[in-house]
Amino acid sequence: PGFQACVVSALDDTDLLDAANWTMSNKLKFDPAWIPDDWEKPDAPGWLEGNLVSDQQGQLWDIMRVSSRPGHGKAAMLKLSADGKKLAFDPAEGFIDFPGGQTKFTIRFDPVTKLYLALVNPVTDPAYPGQRNVLSLSVSRDLRNWRVVTTLMEDDSGLSHEASIQLTGFQYVDWQFDGDDIIYLVRCAYRGAVRFHDANWIIYRVLKDFRTLLDSV
Repeated sequence: PGFQACVVSALDDTDLLDAANWTMSNKLKFDPAWIPDDWEKPDAPGWLEGNLVSDQQGQLWDIMRVSSRPGHGKAAMLKLSADGKKLAFDPAEGFIDFPGGQTKFTIRFDPVTKLYLALVNPVTDPAYPGQRNVLSLSVSRDLRNWRVVTTLMEDDSGLSHEASIQLTGFQYVDWQFDGDDIIYLVRCAYRGAVRFHDANWIIYRVLKDFRTLLDSV
């Protein structure tokens, strides 16, 4: 609840080591009054860990992870002004359905398919809104409408359903396009971690020919 969103930016043809070339937007704090009435109220509403992404019309959005209780996940779209100084949120339209929006995610645009991709932790059991034992690939055409297209990792350790959710996490993923593949690095709590959030593995993987999964999107 105490986190504030802001964007720091610089023109790409300037000296990035000169502080004078950087611009910081206003700092925007989450207002609990923004939570829609039909949401189950989280104990500590807020946002954190944003993704700065340009839509296909050139508008910059800071898409934030949202602490929320709906099992399908939510994210928030904050609009950045062209000069990088003003960050704004419209609660009437800014919340979007986003698989895995309750945990950290990274969004990137594929210039080949013109699709936005994210590696996410979708909640498959609404009774556990903090679930992180599934990692999936999610896709959107417009940044607002997302759907999961494939599962990348899930717990195969033999734990019970409840124990797996408590002890296993495939999370804090970062990734890049590598030709026709996606390469990704996962902070894992897996086979011996004391809880789902405490990593005991870092796992590197390659998703081969990822665009073949996107043909129907």
